[in-house]
Amino acid sequence: MRRRITEPARILIAALAAAALLPGAQPARAEAAAAATPNTALNTMFNGYGDAAGCADWSGADATQSVRLPSGKRAWFFADTYLNAVSERPLGFYRSFLNNSIIIQNGTSLRTVTGGNTCRETDTSIPFAERYAKTPFAESGAGFYWPGDGILVGSNVVKFFYRNVRQGSSWTDTNAAVASIPVSALESANPISIQPTLIPPRHTYGSHPINWGVGLLQVGSTVYIYGAGVVDQFNNRKLYLASAAPADLTNPGRWLFNTGHGQNTWSAAGDQAAAGPVSDDLYVENGFSVASVNGSYWLIQHEPDLNGGDIVAHPATTPYGFGSGKVRLYTPPEGPRDAAHKRQFFYEARLHPGLGAAGTVVVSYNVNSSDVSIGCHTRVDHDGSIYRPRFLNVPVQMFQAGAATSGVPTTATPGPSAYRPGIRTATGLPGPAGPARPADVPAPTGRAAAAAAAAPDNTWYDAWAPAQQANGGCPPLTRSTTLTATVTPGGTVNLSWDDYGRDMWYWIYSRDVTAGENFVRRDLWSTTPSAQDAPLLKPGRNGHTFEWYVVPFASGGGSQEAPRSTIVRLTISV
Repeated sequence: MRRRITEPARILIAALAAAALLPGAQPARAEAAAAATPNTALNTMFNGYGDAAGCADWSGADATQSVRLPSGKRAWFFADTYLNAVSERPLGFYRSFLNNSIIIQNGTSLRTVTGGNTCRETDTSIPFAERYAKTPFAESGAGFYWPGDGILVGSNVVKFFYRNVRQGSSWTDTNAAVASIPVSALESANPISIQPTLIPPRHTYGSHPINWGVGLLQVGSTVYIYGAGVVDQFNNRKLYLASAAPADLTNPGRWLFNTGHGQNTWSAAGDQAAAGPVSDDLYVENGFSVASVNGSYWLIQHEPDLNGGDIVAHPATTPYGFGSGKVRLYTPPEGPRDAAHKRQFFYEARLHPGLGAAGTVVVSYNVNSSDVSIGCHTRVDHDGSIYRPRFLNVPVQMFQAGAATSGVPTTATPGPSAYRPGIRTATGLPGPAGPARPADVPAPTGRAAAAAAAAPDNTWYDAWAPAQQANGGCPPLTRSTTLTATVTPGGTVNLSWDDYGRDMWYWIYSRDVTAGENFVRRDLWSTTPSAQDAPLLKPGRNGHTFEWYVVPFASGGGSQEAPRSTIVRLTISV
């Protein structure tokens, strides 16, 4: 359980601080008063850009990492990214979603870089699947690339990735990968299309490879390449380390691999099999930073936790000496992951070199939500404020190696995955889900159940709860629907039915009973709980008997269907 400061404790702290100013009082230690605070300028800049997004613009993403370019501009790299206005997300047809994006910052001006093909979502002259923006880092196969750390080397940004492929209903890493991106390409106004080069895998548990390049640290003429390797069935990860000259970052055959256990011992060039965990008692996220701050080396991360842990920093006197000792930097206010907090969770804390004012460093983290609607869209499809980075000013004074606490190793909550960032287009849900959660509120009974059945379901469900987990991460659709129909004097039929709830659409079926027809489904669905039909437009049907029914279906998450409605029958004569 996390310890939080109670209000009486805050009053006591304030009183002690005031007492320190009285004559004869001992000066308060500066680091005791230091606290991380939101970086309003960066938060406002990205929120404003996302809120005003056009068809080619970033409106939300995660896996935030940045590199300062020689011109003074900054390249921001992201993973799963929405383009276009947030209002276009629920319908889904007129916004693009891509696995990677880049934003080039020039002062307060931001420009989105993709792999091209932007702003074609409404172009009916091309096939539907070809109307969407492309990722700048792609392959011809089914894999996609989750971004790691990056570093400027000469006139290129060397960027690390982890290749993922679908495995059942989730995704799994297959390889670390690396790409060299010309600064000139980042500075231009043109799309980028680069396929990262795969690094031969070193498996640490089953088929899980070490994800090299999660964090990078340059010390003189050496770059330390930090990796994360799965070590058990719960996807807990330990820290691994390699080193190389900057010019050799894209050539793992020239890397030296640390043999682990906090020792300054290294393999022969290219001998990845010799790599061992840096520490036996330190577990890491799959996204973190390593930096030199206040005279020590620090690994900055969220404490590994399915729901998102506090942001902590682990000190070391050498680049290979990290352990479980830590200094707590920040408790994100978006948690805990419960209904009152929109079931938000957070991940991938990273430090951004060169951004902080004097005496501070800037750290970002990413926020997501496990909430889904009855129609199996994520809450971030409706609330654009959630799925964007948060930025913090962290005083350098907080990085006090002597204040680090030690204790039991930090591990993730047991479950099928300790790391599930991002939004995936296959299901519209966050990545691999965590362990079973408490069930949702029990369904009402009696009169309450009848009233609930007639009302639209605008509840937010936990995609990680057992009922949803057993149904592909989507709420089960079990409710029946009542359909009614009325005929106008001209023979038009007005159909109406129960509004099933948020993000639900409807198929409409009809048939001519008199002509002995089978039910036929309309080509286009209805997004509202009403529609019109004109069965008499076909000659010779006056006086015929017709039937209709509707099938509600989820517009997200695989388009699961609910039970069909009641069938209505009308004989129409005009």
